[in-house]
Amino acid sequence: MISIISDALIIGVMISALAGPLGSIVVWRRMSFFGDSLAHSTMLGIAISLFFSINPVYGIFITPLIIALILLMTSNSKWLSVDTWLAIASHGTLAIGLVALYFVQGKYFNINAILFGDILAATPTDFYLLAGVVLFALAAMVWYWNDIIAVIISEDLAVAYGININLIKGIFLVLIAIFVAVSIKIVGVLLVTAIMIIPAATARKLSKSPEQMAIKAFIFGVIGVGIGTYLSVEFDTPTTPTIVCANLLLLILVSFYSLALPPTSKRAATVA
Repeated sequence: MISIISDALIIGVMISALAGPLGSIVVWRRMSFFGDSLAHSTMLGIAISLFFSINPVYGIFITPLIIALILLMTSNSKWLSVDTWLAIASHGTLAIGLVALYFVQGKYFNINAILFGDILAATPTDFYLLAGVVLFALAAMVWYWNDIIAVIISEDLAVAYGININLIKGIFLVLIAIFVAVSIKIVGVLLVTAIMIIPAATARKLSKSPEQMAIKAFIFGVIGVGIGTYLSVEFDTPTTPTIVCANLLLLILVSFYSLALPPTSKRAATVA
C-alpha cells in the first residue's frame, strides 16, 4: 500500500503544482465554470477518436483546445453571454459525447474511468507525459505571470502598459485546456475542475498576495491528494472523489480557522 500511495502522491504533486496557480487564476477571473466546459468537452473528443479508430489522446487534447479558442473568439459576442456559451458548451458536449460513445461498435471503454479517473492506475507513460506538460505549462506561467496578473487587475491598465490582452487570455485558456487534457485519465471528466478550484478557494482565505495564494493552493492540493489517496486505499473507496472530499474538508477547516483570525489578518489575495 505504501508504494501505491507514494506513486499516487508523486502524480498528485505534479497535478497540484499546475492546478495551484491555474486554479487561483480561475478563481480570480471568476471562470470556475470554464474548467467544467473544457473537461466535459473531452468526452466528445474521446467518442470522435474511437469512432475514427484513432488514439483517444488526440481527441482529449484537441477538443478542449478548440472549445478554448472558440470561447476566446466569442468572448465579446453580443449574441450569447459568456456564461450562457459556457453552459451550452459544457453540458452539450458532455451529452453528445456520452450518447456517441454508445454508438461506437466494438470499442471497449470504461465509462466510470472516464468520468472519475483513477490516480492509482496511472502508467509510466502517463507519468512522463504529465511531467513534461507540467514543466512546460509552469515555465509559460512564470514567464507571463506579471502580464497575467496585470490583465486580471485591469484590462485597461494592461493595455496602457502595452500588454496584448488577447494573447495573455489565449495563453491562459490554452494552459487550462492542456491541464484538463493531461489530467482527465487521472482525475476524470467530472472532477477535474474541483481539483483546481477547491485548493485555490482554501488558499484564498489565508493569502495576502497572488503569489501566496498560488503557492498555498499547491500545498493544500498536495495535502488533499495525500489524505484522499490514503483513505481511498484504506477504505476501498473511489480515489478521485475521496481526494475531492479531503479537499472539501480542508476548505471547511480553514474556513473555521479564518473566522477566528483578527480582522486585520483576514485580507484575501489583493486581486481576488
